[in-house]
This record gives sequence, structure tokens and C-alpha cells, in this order.
Amino acid sequence: MTTWNECDLHNQLGPKTEFRLLPECSLSVTYRSVLRVFHATHAELMSTTQKGTTVARSALGEDVYLHLYHGQKDAGVCPPGQGFDGPKIRARRVVINTDNRLPGPNHNTLVKANCVQLFKADGTVEVINYFKDLLCFEGKYYGDFSVACVTHLSDEEIEHGR
Repeated sequence: MTTWNECDLHNQLGPKTEFRLLPECSLSVTYRSVLRVFHATHAELMSTTQKGTTVARSALGEDVYLHLYHGQKDAGVCPPGQGFDGPKIRARRVVINTDNRLPGPNHNTLVKANCVQLFKADGTVEVINYFKDLLCFEGKYYGDFSVACVTHLSDEEIEHGR
């Protein structure tokens, strides 16, 4: 187990990694593979391959937001670093699942998770699925996303009610 004062990484061993982000930290994932943790003044704290389940939440108990970017209108090839900016969606915690298996439709089989789950303050869970290496949200496809504390944005900048 490793702990940084800046972002508080927990449970790095095994199939689950949890990040408790302080307001000056953010986590980003690119094309369902590279996970990076940043600090506002210390730049990149770590870079690794995202595997299994990664949980991101605020260390202070506040909401976080998922910011989708490098968007495209179809799932064709979009050069890395290009595309449009996507929405910012509020959640209590964000769970990134790529290698885990979840119960299938008939609960007798396991299917690959390949999704991002947004656990909301009202107890609901919104699931955003991957299509190939892109997150598919509201009919658009996003190559990258980040998770950061809500304290960085005003309420008007964050999408509500999803």
C-alpha cells in the first residue's frame, strides 16, 4: 500500500485501486488504458495501466465530476488529442471497470464489465459503457476522461440530474 498526502492512493494491491482525491488532484484515463494522477503544483504523480476496478472519490467527502473529452460523433478513428469537449457529470464516486466480470443478463454467466459507473448522491447508478476503446455517452464517443473534485467548478458548469 502506498499513500501520498496529495491524492491518498489506497489498496494498490489486487484487482481494485481506490483514489481519494483532494481538490488540487485529478485522475485521468486515456482510451481505456493509461491512468494518470495529477496534482496542481506537482504535475504528474503517477502513471500506470488501468486494470480491474478503479474507484475515484473525494478525500473530503464532497462530490466529484467526470469530464468527458476528445469526443467524436461516431466510433471511427479520431487522432489522439483531437475531438470536442464533452460534459461534466456530478457523482459521489466514479468506478472504472475494465477487466472485471459482472453477472450477465441471466445471472448464470459473467460478462466483461467495460464500463464507468457514476454513483449519485440520490443512490442511483448511471452506467456509461465502452464501445471499443471509447466511452459512449448520449450517442457520442469519448476517448479520454478525467475525475476531479467539484470544488473546481461552479454548479452551472456541471451537468445535473442524470
